[in-house]
Amino acid sequence: MTTLAIVWLATVAQVPAPDDRGDPGADLRAARAALLRAAGRPDQDDPTLGERFVVLPEIVAPRPAGSSQPSDADLRLASDLLDLAREAAGPGRGLFGWADRCLRDAVQVVPDHPEILRMLGYIPHEGGWATPFAVEQLRTGKVLHERYGWVPGSWVEHLDRGELPGPMVRGDRPSRWLPADEANALRRSFREQPWTISTQHFTIRTNVPLDEAIRFGRELETLYDVFFYLLGDCLPRDRNPIARRLIPGITPPPSRRHEVWYFADREEYVRYFRDAFGRDESTSLGYAMPPAEAKAYSVPPRSYFYRDPDNPIAATATLFHEASHQLMFENGGTARLDRNLGHYWVWEALGTYFETARFESDGSLRIGGRVGPRLARARDWIVNEGRLVPTGQLVALGPTEFRRPESIHLHYAEAMALAVFLLNGDGGAYRDGFQSYIRQAYQGRLRDPAALAAAVGLSHEELDQRLVEFLSGEIGP
Repeated sequence: MTTLAIVWLATVAQVPAPDDRGDPGADLRAARAALLRAAGRPDQDDPTLGERFVVLPEIVAPRPAGSSQPSDADLRLASDLLDLAREAAGPGRGLFGWADRCLRDAVQVVPDHPEILRMLGYIPHEGGWATPFAVEQLRTGKVLHERYGWVPGSWVEHLDRGELPGPMVRGDRPSRWLPADEANALRRSFREQPWTISTQHFTIRTNVPLDEAIRFGRELETLYDVFFYLLGDCLPRDRNPIARRLIPGITPPPSRRHEVWYFADREEYVRYFRDAFGRDESTSLGYAMPPAEAKAYSVPPRSYFYRDPDNPIAATATLFHEASHQLMFENGGTARLDRNLGHYWVWEALGTYFETARFESDGSLRIGGRVGPRLARARDWIVNEGRLVPTGQLVALGPTEFRRPESIHLHYAEAMALAVFLLNGDGGAYRDGFQSYIRQAYQGRLRDPAALAAAVGLSHEELDQRLVEFLSGEIGP
């Protein structure tokens, strides 16, 4: 059946045509699960805790001499997962998120597999492998310090003595070295001489202590990888680093870092918005200013956050929420959201989805589970109190209707729950269709109220039922 016929049927009956549009990667998903199960490596995703995302190292050292080699079984599994990744990224598929997932599975089995590392973006370095960014840092004489990230090699002895740079002469040359407390105190004024940190994808201006700023930057870099792992297929291929690595000949857009301002406290954050933009942000936890709005204020697009030492979990959730907006709107090309008829819910759904991210003790990340106070509230309202807003009504709302004071909290909670279900429910069966819907929403091509139903292969009524069933399960902290 043609796409045109599907859309026509959906418009008439409010029910998508009975095809497999909602799960085009079903065979790949089943093949991956079968491979892991046969190898005695069960999928580590959990409907309550979410899917596990392993943060890859910047440098993969060469295998030590005399160390054991991978078993034949491990080599076969890695090779089979590599083949699945190639199929997912191949012509007629273009499912780069699934390709990335298979590659990340494979590198956990054989950590120094050359072809897998190449497809994950590594390049050879001194007998091992490293990211191009890491190689460039090493080329300029920098080293990767456990606490302070990439720093000039001459800094290490000072950092290890508890000293930090005083005022800078130029570049990476401090005029003198000071005890850490004194150096951080010099940067206490956000306006005068804050710390400026450059990571691979972000430039961060901040007046928090330097080690906290470095941790903040690492969280941003993790978000960057998770964002493209989950939503890269919603963006043009030249903006998707996974697609650029797997398809030869794609010309990437000009390189630029995303700008982030991180204030030491809430009062500074609120004062800046009042003085610079004449607006009250006293109730917000952070804000990603999209390019069009930033242009109106004659400032670069950037995201703004403030340090909340009393509630680090909420601070991380806010960071992932707002910075995910920033990544979407600064990497997706020109947004045409105002051309959609309704369908506003999806933007706040995606931001709140990233609030589910939780770092684990081993450095990995869990995202997309039935976790957190907003999901717990969604279950109370939808399952226990029967206050479900029918999906057909929710997706029809524009920004004004979605944000009505009497229903905004319910709308946010239900939008988050629906996004978690569509990205992770039933083992990810609806993820590819949902990503297609997101892509159309960004391009301003949604005029059909049944567009979501058509994309994921479930009617609005079925979505209502599945969402209630999904929320009825255990909710984690």
